[in-house]
Amino acid sequence: MRFFPSLTEYFTSPLPPAELLERVRVACSPTSPPASLPGPFQGTVFANSFTLRRVISYRNDVRPEITGTVEPNPASGGSRLRLRHRLPPLVLVFAAIWLLFISFAALVVGSAALEAKAGLDPNLLIPVGMLLFGVLFFTLPFWSEVQESRPLLVQLLALEPAPSA
Repeated sequence: MRFFPSLTEYFTSPLPPAELLERVRVACSPTSPPASLPGPFQGTVFANSFTLRRVISYRNDVRPEITGTVEPNPASGGSRLRLRHRLPPLVLVFAAIWLLFISFAALVVGSAALEAKAGLDPNLLIPVGMLLFGVLFFTLPFWSEVQESRPLLVQLLALEPAPSA
């Protein structure tokens, strides 16, 4: 598992770009997709790209925002797809502020303890624990959701891994 909650992957598909985007559009429709298609997702499909998130029955603000850019693959007659899973921008800003503030607090408390040359006070571990909690809070649910949504997209769009561009 990687630490930073962002993943960019490249795929190929035997489907032409128009059909690939149509499958995404169907999977993002408000009605449930046909049984042959996995999903569902919510999102928007554009001319040669899409943005979506997996529909879940519980609240998870750390759910990845998935963006895909589709282009024709002249070699195979299919498509090339760049998929990017990342935190939503507001969540990323909140995480950065939280982690910077707690890191600063841990440094201040740690340096004060070193200057006082006192024994290890268990209360000094609170900022370190909060920092660890914050890192786990923003990474574990994200990677869990990536593990759920990625196979759905691979099956839906008939994707095969491709070398990075």
